[in-house]
Amino acid sequence: MRIAIFSDSHGRMHNCLSALDAAGPIDHIIHLGDTMRDAEDLGIICPNTPITYVCGNCDFCSSCDTEKWVELAGKKLFLCHGHTRSVKRGLSELAYAAKGADLALFGHTHEAFDGEENGVHLFNPGSISLPASGRPSFGILTITEDTLITEHKII
Repeated sequence: MRIAIFSDSHGRMHNCLSALDAAGPIDHIIHLGDTMRDAEDLGIICPNTPITYVCGNCDFCSSCDTEKWVELAGKKLFLCHGHTRSVKRGLSELAYAAKGADLALFGHTHEAFDGEENGVHLFNPGSISLPASGRPSFGILTITEDTLITEHKII
């Protein structure tokens, strides 16, 4: 299973669409917040691709979840934007909340990250719209029977 992961799109749908073109075949899309409307639009543009999303700190008046546990291809994923877990000050709170996950996905910092904290694999695709440094990025998660492979992609 191949999953495209976006965060912090902030209304720049053209970047999401460019990323999907570059990504090739995708089985699922995950959007980690800021802006939820972009995730909903992706659902319209890609009606045959399941989409899972959470809200970010810029998703005002939204009733969607700020954190979510999902199982895809037999792997447990913890999703959050990151603002509720203070990821700009460190990753230990996120790692604690995601204990037991095969992978925790987050955004908010606008910086790509792929690493481990307290035994939990954490992945931030970076910002598809306003990166903290460099060019816009997104993530690809490939799940096989035995492995999770995370990759950062630049557009």
